[in-house]
Amino acid sequence: MSHFLLAFLGSLFAGLIIALIDAKFRKPETAFEHATARPFHHPILLRVSAFVVAATWIALLCLVVSMVLGIFLIIPSFGAAFLWAAGATVGLALIYTPLAFTLYCQSCRRHLLVQWTTEPPFAEKQHGLNGWSAIILRVLMRKSFRCMYCGQRYVG
Repeated sequence: MSHFLLAFLGSLFAGLIIALIDAKFRKPETAFEHATARPFHHPILLRVSAFVVAATWIALLCLVVSMVLGIFLIIPSFGAAFLWAAGATVGLALIYTPLAFTLYCQSCRRHLLVQWTTEPPFAEKQHGLNGWSAIILRVLMRKSFRCMYCGQRYVG
């Protein structure tokens, strides 16, 4: 019962933190939503980040599948698959994190692949994804993308 109570209080605390961050976020005064598309200043770094995120998503899917198969089928080899997928997920996430904080919008100087609010003002949807994940998908599909904070369009 104490684990349930601890998890419940933790989720309430996380919701409070998110509400405070959203309340503090301010839409930029200068928007570039009608500006012409600009070439992104670090296209190779942006593509590398997008491929690392895609690989992380695949490793996370393998992690969940190996965990489910290991629980229901109880086959010893799934333990090794789980450890491999967990290591790949953590390793790729550690590679992605500094890349995400390196890439920024040239117009508003905010991080393109770090979402600081739940509802960015200029976020585009792409196949049900929104915010930074939609930017990743658009880069992988070689489409133009928009800064979710100021609206500046880039060709990556």
